[in-house]
Amino acid sequence: MCVITLPIFAQNVVSISGTVIDINTGAPLMSYPVTIHSDSTAGFYYNNVVYTNPDGYFQDSILLSPNINSGFVFVSVTDCQQYT
Repeated sequence: MCVITLPIFAQNVVSISGTVIDINTGAPLMSYPVTIHSDSTAGFYYNNVVYTNPDGYFQDSILLSPNINSGFVFVSVTDCQQYT
């Protein structure tokens, strides 16, 4: 599993995007699930799975409540190194 943690500070919308590639070939991975979720310490929890497009690209946006001024967003994929 690969995990990226992103801090969030006083934003109304958090936009997340990236590209998933095969570690051995560098080729983009199409239709690959990417899990995006937040911590719940600020009283807000977000969980979503998005899928990469034919170029391995994914994106998501999280709409935050005005009272949320900090927290973390976690982005992860499984088997990013083709481990079974």
